[in-house]
This record gives sequence, C-alpha cells and structure tokens, in this order.
Amino acid sequence: MRKLSGGYHFSNIDLDSAYNQIALGTISQKRRALSTHKGVLLQKRLPFGIKSAPGYFQQIMNQLQGDLPGVAIYFDDILISGNNRNNRVDNLRAVLQRLSLNGLRCNQENCEFAKPEISYLGFTLSANGISKGPKASAIEKMPEPKNLTQLKSFL
Repeated sequence: MRKLSGGYHFSNIDLDSAYNQIALGTISQKRRALSTHKGVLLQKRLPFGIKSAPGYFQQIMNQLQGDLPGVAIYFDDILISGNNRNNRVDNLRAVLQRLSLNGLRCNQENCEFAKPEISYLGFTLSANGISKGPKASAIEKMPEPKNLTQLKSFL
C-alpha cells in the first residue's frame, strides 16, 4: 500500500464473487466430491469456507497482477494508482486487460475510478500520503477495557 501513497488519483476494482470465478483443477475437484443419492457432485469452482482458499486466491491474484507498478491487491480488492493521469490510466488498462484475459469479472457497483482519495483497508490514501481512515477514530475514542468481559467485547 505504501507504493501507492502520494499517487495521482486512485481506482478500486472489486471482483464479482471472486472465489467462485477460480476454476478448480481435476484433482481438487475429486478431493471435494460429494456423494449423494443422486450421484457424485463435483465442485468445479473454488468454494468459500475451505481453510486454504484465501491463501490460494491471494496467490493467484499476486501471480496475475503482482508485477504491475502502481497496483496493490488484497484478496478481491485491487487498488490502482499512478504518478500522473496517463500513468494511472495505463496501470488501470493493464489490470483490466489481465482480468479479461483470465476470465475474471468485476462488480461494477463496487468499483471506483479516478478518485482523488480513497478508503482502503481502514486507511485513506491520497496525493498527500496515507492517513487513518474514518473508522479508526471510533476505535481510538472507545474507553479502555477494564475487565476480561469488556476486552472480549472490544475484540
């Protein structure tokens, strides 16, 4: 995320049903097979709930986009910036092309483009750098837990 601070405008791409867009290999399908009275059901897509799914998905996203400058990836959220307008547009175009080539779809309702500042993972990024997001102040204002019950409630 630090490599994006001070960037010229930001775009955030959210993938639509991200895990379900990742095809499972034949061996993984067989391992996830469910035997029912109607036959054997194979999961052909990466399901939610598997312990290794987040790491596997992140690895795939890093392989697809990790080498691009001005790009930060956290699971299905892709943040894009650049040093200037043309650089940002080039970075955005490169990300969208790679997503398209790999058959990954975006959730258009949750995408943001060319924003001077953007909230990402609890922080606000802008041309001025990284600052605490709006929700961080709510946590700072909370009273300090005085016992175990309050601590559990806080966490």
